[in-house]
Amino acid sequence: PFAQKLILVGLTCSPITLHISDSEGNTTGLDEIGDIQENIPDSQFFVFSHNEAVFLIKNNDYLVDIKAIETGTFTLIFKTIDSEGNIINQIEYRDVPTSKNGRGEVILNQENLKPELSLDVDGNGTSDFNILPGENPPEELQNMFVENGDVNKDKRLDISDAVAILGHLFLGTE
Repeated sequence: PFAQKLILVGLTCSPITLHISDSEGNTTGLDEIGDIQENIPDSQFFVFSHNEAVFLIKNNDYLVDIKAIETGTFTLIFKTIDSEGNIINQIEYRDVPTSKNGRGEVILNQENLKPELSLDVDGNGTSDFNILPGENPPEELQNMFVENGDVNKDKRLDISDAVAILGHLFLGTE
């Protein structure tokens, strides 16, 4: 169905979900109850266990709404592919930390090859960070998610963390 057209392919490496709108108000992605909607003409949306993918015709401007589904880091990639399968442009936001309530948006249009990812870390409706594709997330954002001391990841700081650190230093354990 995409012969002789430029295709925009979006991929997530989650914990996020996408909802895309075009300039006419059509949407593709997961709706509020988790059902797949493919109302943008010629769009396809796929959900896998830990990521999502979307195919769109690159003939429109798109607003990509991002919603975090758990705390962690995500990668979001958009590729423009010609009818022969050649990648002619790629936009990547890699290892972006977010909280379970986090939200974000990217506006993809024909002219801007480096659209900013606007990230609302706490989901309060105010953008906290703007990230350009290909750049590392700001250090301030990364520091918000540093886990100090809880090396065994049991969400407690206790003697078992100290034992794990000593085991790593002296016994070579993970």
